[in-house]
Amino acid sequence: MLKYLNIVRAEIIRSLKESFSYKMGLVSDIVVLTLLYAGLIFMDTGSMLGEYYNNPGNSKTLLLLGYIFWSYSIAAISGVSTEISIEAVKGTLEQKFMAVIPYPFLIAGNIISSLLLSSIVASVIITFSNLIMGVSIIIN
Repeated sequence: MLKYLNIVRAEIIRSLKESFSYKMGLVSDIVVLTLLYAGLIFMDTGSMLGEYYNNPGNSKTLLLLGYIFWSYSIAAISGVSTEISIEAVKGTLEQKFMAVIPYPFLIAGNIISSLLLSSIVASVIITFSNLIMGVSIIIN
């Protein structure tokens, strides 16, 4: 089992190094997702959320939480599908399936690293939301 955890850790490190080597891609993701969130706030698209959950004063907070969870789910799904697609194009997908380490452990490392990157993006969006828009997440 320790061997499998080391493989997952190695995949996480490899994926994070690959992501941080393309700093402009990471910065553009942060900028695009932050601008998309700001557009949703300025268009007041989350006003119905507060009424639906009987909490009209916190509709922007509900929108922020939904947006953060949406960005996490998109990152996980697109990360896995992109990784499989890239491996298929490179011609190494079959080799990974025939490896000693089961392929789900390799994908698990990719998912965890994409969730870590999504956490960085989410923290920037939450900070932007709190400082600029006055929307904060209150946990009680």
